[in-house]
Amino acid sequence: VFLLSSRLQAIVYAIIDALPLPKKDTIEAMFRETLIETKDVHIILPVVLISVVVQVMRIGVHILCGGALGLLGNANILYFFILVPVTAMLMVLPLPFGVRESVGGALFAYAGFPLQAAVVMGFLSSLVGIGGGCIGGILFVFDKTHFTRKKT
Repeated sequence: VFLLSSRLQAIVYAIIDALPLPKKDTIEAMFRETLIETKDVHIILPVVLISVVVQVMRIGVHILCGGALGLLGNANILYFFILVPVTAMLMVLPLPFGVRESVGGALFAYAGFPLQAAVVMGFLSSLVGIGGGCIGGILFVFDKTHFTRKKT
């Protein structure tokens, strides 16, 4: 909201101006660099599309892992579309491995899933995500080093 709302930006700048901060100019410059103009559709639209694709892939991995564990049913598939993005918000925090999965398992348990299976589903989904990320990282590094050498 801060990145897009000019009203909220004005309020934050007023608070920064009112406070006796030692490096006010540096803080204001940092805020100005991170702001996105709402008229910059060529910036906002791709970011929104990429974030939607990432969320759909994350939900898909959880659905597939839940299906592999026998947790998937017609009545509970909607919980994946609600609870997976909620647990994804925890990824912003620098938490150790297992905390997000346990919280996600607890949320799924509150929704009626068996607790142990829900926690296992969270861990399995994280391992699949880590594995996919490693494969993508290896392909990225190989692509950069391999083709950079060929061009030169």
